[in-house]
Amino acid sequence: MDNLLEKVKDFERNIIEDRSYLHRNPEVGFNVPETAEYVKTKLREMGIEPRDCGGESLGNQSAGNGACTGNQVRTILD
Repeated sequence: MDNLLEKVKDFERNIIEDRSYLHRNPEVGFNVPETAEYVKTKLREMGIEPRDCGGESLGNQSAGNGACTGNQVRTILD
């Protein structure tokens, strides 16, 4: 149980660091290339290969057929 608690605490620290970074480096409007790259990097670190789906939308390879359907993430974060 201690190992699980430590993993949760690490995850919480990572979330706080990500949120703090994004708020220190804000982008406004619909053109958010730096935020999109940051999110892509974080997804790759989690073993998820992102794919561009037009604009600032991201999907992942689980769509299977090359289409950007399902499992999309908007990179405009608030």
